[in-house]
This record gives sequence, structure tokens and C-alpha cells, in this order.
Amino acid sequence: MTASAHGGADDQDATNPRGADPDDRTTPVIRSQRLLRSARIRRRREFQRVQSKGKRVHTRHFVMLLGPSPEPAGRVGVTVTKKVGHAVARNRVKRRVREVFRRHRDLFPAGIDVVFIAKRDAPSLTFAEVLAEVEHARHALRKAAREVHKRVAK
Repeated sequence: MTASAHGGADDQDATNPRGADPDDRTTPVIRSQRLLRSARIRRRREFQRVQSKGKRVHTRHFVMLLGPSPEPAGRVGVTVTKKVGHAVARNRVKRRVREVFRRHRDLFPAGIDVVFIAKRDAPSLTFAEVLAEVEHARHALRKAAREVHKRVAK
């Protein structure tokens, strides 16, 4: 086998540099691990509904608001004001919180929307620190979720 101008084998296609056959059904299908839009709170009125009807749980770097969810699995929303930092820092906080929610759904009560409001020091947190903070608040989250469910049942 000789090398082509692209540095690979002759049997590789220029449009598919790895030489994998797109019609090959033996290639394993990797399911997306994304946090679906349906698992996120995105509209202003949804954030306001959770704020008005929700319970609050305070941690060192976040205020978590819990409210009833139209989705059985619950959803997450993140609010980070400009006081917290510049756009890159704010977006980093949002990504880390959403990733904790995506990877550790078991920490969040089912049927509950959770809105995170970041405090000033939140941009300094790593993924592991956000996770630890949520794990530490797990009991308070469960208690607040029970109160939210009681309110809805009335």
C-alpha cells in the first residue's frame, strides 16, 4: 500500500479522511449525550413562574429556586447577571451547572424545575466544586421539592 498526497493510504477517500465507509452498519452508533432543550428552562415567563411559586435553597455560590415542572423529569435554568463577570465567565458558569444537571440527574428531584442564580464567586468554581455544592445541598433540595409538591397538590 502506498501513501497518497494526503498522507494516508490510497484506499482512503478524500472526503472521508479516515477511510470509514458511511454505509458500514457495523460502526457503533453513539447516542448524543446532550442536554435536550426540553430539559432546559428557556423562556422568561418560565423563569418568573419558578421564582414566584418556588422555594429557595441557598448555597455559598448559588441560590436555587425550585418550582413545579410540566416535564416529569424536571428541568434546569441558569441565571448569571453581569455583576458576576464578563460574558466568558458567565457562560462558563452556565455550562458547568447544566453539565452537573445532565450528568447527575439523580441529585435533582423529579418533576421539579430548578433555577440556579449564580452569586459573585461562582465563576471561580470547577465542575467538581459545582457538583460538590449541589451534593451538599441535596437534602435541602429534597425538602424544598416536597414543599413544592404539597403546594401543587392543594
